[in-house]
Amino acid sequence: MNSCAMVGGHNVGYDVDMTARQIFDVTRNQFLTMLGPTAYRLLDTLPLMRMFDGNSDVPSGASLEKAAKGLDIKIPNKAKLHTALFDAQVTAEVMHAFRKVLKDLNIKELLNG
Repeated sequence: MNSCAMVGGHNVGYDVDMTARQIFDVTRNQFLTMLGPTAYRLLDTLPLMRMFDGNSDVPSGASLEKAAKGLDIKIPNKAKLHTALFDAQVTAEVMHAFRKVLKDLNIKELLNG
């Protein structure tokens, strides 16, 4: 069994693109080829936000703040938004909240019919 890293975030594709461009000076596809097909998996809160909003038109730039607000997560100091550590902490709370929502929906039962 191959092991892989899990990369999580809000609109994480953007972060992967920036990493590829800024650190390795390559495109996203070149970056993915460099890593290989099983190097990592993405866990992105933006598609979850779109699913729960019932609207696939939620723009890719929809804010982490909007996701947190929709899940009743309090952001104690909005001035810290868009700083790496604070956004990572808020994203972790958003992911945890989505996990709870999916667990409450008994998603495994829904998927297995």
